[in-house]
Amino acid sequence: MRDWGFVDTDKKVILVKRGLRRESQWITLLHEILHVIFEDTKLDKDLPRIKKDEPIINRIDKALHKVLSDNNIIR
Repeated sequence: MRDWGFVDTDKKVILVKRGLRRESQWITLLHEILHVIFEDTKLDKDLPRIKKDEPIINRIDKALHKVLSDNNIIR
C-alpha cells in the first residue's frame, strides 16, 4: 500500500493503512474516493499532466471531511 491509502480499481477495493487516527482514516478514505470520482468522470484527464489531480484532491479531502464532521455525518 502506498502512503496511507490505495485504490485497487481491478478489485474495486480501497485500502486504508491500519493504525491511523480516526480523522486520518476518514480523510484517507475520502481522498481515495475522490481519486475514483476524478477517474470515473474523466476529470483527471482535464488537469495538467504535472502531478495530475493530487494537489486538488489534497484540498478537497480535508474540506469534505470538515463538512461531514461539522454536520455529525462522520465522527
